Amino acid sequence: MMRFKILVLVGLLPVAALSSEPAPKDPFRDIERFIKTIQKTHDDKFEGSITSILNILQRALQSDKAMVEFYLGAFQNVRFGEGEQAALMMMTWKEKNASLYQSTNFKNALRLHIMFLQSALLKKGGWEDKALDLSMKIVQKAATRMNRIRQYGFIRKPLSTSPIINMGARKSVLQGIKDWYMGPLSNITEMHRQNVIAVMRNAEDLKVFIEWENNINMEKAFAEKSKDPNEMVRFRKERLPALKWQMAIDYAAFKEYRKAMDIIVAALKPNPTHPQFDRMMADLKKWLEEARQQDVKK
Repeated sequence: MMRFKILVLVGLLPVAALSSEPAPKDPFRDIERFIKTIQKTHDDKFEGSITSILNILQRALQSDKAMVEFYLGAFQNVRFGEGEQAALMMMTWKEKNASLYQSTNFKNALRLHIMFLQSALLKKGGWEDKALDLSMKIVQKAATRMNRIRQYGFIRKPLSTSPIINMGARKSVLQGIKDWYMGPLSNITEMHRQNVIAVMRNAEDLKVFIEWENNINMEKAFAEKSKDPNEMVRFRKERLPALKWQMAIDYAAFKEYRKAMDIIVAALKPNPTHPQFDRMMADLKKWLEEARQQDVKK
C-alpha cells in the first residue's frame, strides 16, 4: 500500500520537477544586462558632464575679468577657430571692440547670460529647485537692466546660439531640455512666465500669484519705457487683459473662482473687442457654473 501511494504522488508531480536538467537560460539576458550597464554609464557621464560645465561657469563668474576672458575665449573658438591665425584675428577684433566688452553694461549682460545657461543646465540635471531659484534672481536683475543690455547678441538670440555652449563637446548639452524657456533673454517676461510661474503652478505654490503681479508690472514698465508711443496703448488694450486672463486661469485652477471671474470682468469691461474675447468669455461662463456648483456643496 505504501508503495502504491508513492507512485501515485510521483505521477502527480510536473515533468520538470522530475528532470535533473537545468532550466533553459534566457537567450536575451545579455541584452538586458547591456541595457542596465550602458544606461548607468550614460547617466554617470551625463551628470558628470553637466556638473563639470556648471563648475566652469561658476568659476567664470568669480570676477568680471575672469568672466570676460572666458567668454572671449569661447567667442574666438567659435568665430575664428584655433591656431595662430585665429589668435591674430581675435587680437584685431579685441582692439576694435575694446570699448564694447570693457563696458559695465556688457559685463552685466554677460553675467545674466551665464546665469541663464546655468539655470538650463540645472534643469537638465534634475536640480529643479536650484533652477527656479536662479531664474528668479535672473528676473530680478534683468527687470531693471534689460533696456540697457538688450542690444547684445547673446541677449537677443536663443541660448543655444551662445559661443560658450557651442565649443566642442558642449554643443549637445542643451538638447532634450523640456518645459524650459531657452529663447532670447531679451524676452525676460516670457522667460519669467515659463521658468518661474509655470514651475510654481505645477508645484501648486500660492506664491505664483505674487509672480504674476511681478510679471504684469514688468511688462508695464517695459511698455512705459518703450520708444514707441503706441506701446503703452497696446499694453492696456491687448497685453494687460491677456496677462490678467492667464492669471485668472491659475486662480480658477486653485478653485478661487470668484477671484478669477473678477479679474476677467475687470479685463474685459474696458476691452469688449479684445482678440481673445470669445475664449475669455467661455472661461468666464465655465467658472460661473463651477462656482455655483461649489457654492451648493457648501
